[in-house]
Amino acid sequence: MENTKNNNQPSSLFIRFSGIIFLFVLLNGSVDAQLADTIKYSLHQKPKFYATLANFNTFIDHQYANIFRIKMGLSYNQKIRFGIGYSNLANKKVVTTLHINENNLDYYTEGELNFAFFSLSAEYFFFNDYPWQCSITPFQIGFGGANYEYFNRSKQDLTFTDTETIILYQPEVSAQYSIFSWLGVGVTTGYRITVYRSEKIIQELDAPTFALDFRL
Repeated sequence: MENTKNNNQPSSLFIRFSGIIFLFVLLNGSVDAQLADTIKYSLHQKPKFYATLANFNTFIDHQYANIFRIKMGLSYNQKIRFGIGYSNLANKKVVTTLHINENNLDYYTEGELNFAFFSLSAEYFFFNDYPWQCSITPFQIGFGGANYEYFNRSKQDLTFTDTETIILYQPEVSAQYSIFSWLGVGVTTGYRITVYRSEKIIQELDAPTFALDFRL
């Protein structure tokens, strides 16, 4: 069972995006002992719980996709955040042509994508002047899987392809406006790159992402 094409080459857009992230850090000040001292001091402060809800607009297999994410974790001194998140494909509209070869049948059919993953992240706030906050997330790695649901002609029933194991890396830049001390709205943009794929079922997964989110 295979799809019609595979494309897992690293994108030059990701390289440019990574450069933008590091430029943000450099513009905020020299990345030296001062930054290290800030991080060290922040990590010694009492952490606070935070949570975010976001809907990311992106592309998968060159089609529009909407990914819902919930993330929660600990915030230190409003400078450093460590989080764990769960994301899944919300719109179920990514459809790809699959090549099926099973039970003496060889045919092409349309498969609907299922995609979900867990993530671990570290976020740094380089600007914090209430009610505005701006941050970068240089470390965010996701572990998940994907498969396609299609109509099996031999079984005359809906069937799932084998699940593909996926590891992702997704750096981000965010800006947040606090409506209240406990509630804020923000925008987040990033780039998703595939680090590892076990089956290469999805044709194209690397893509930019953009989200409007709510933060507690």
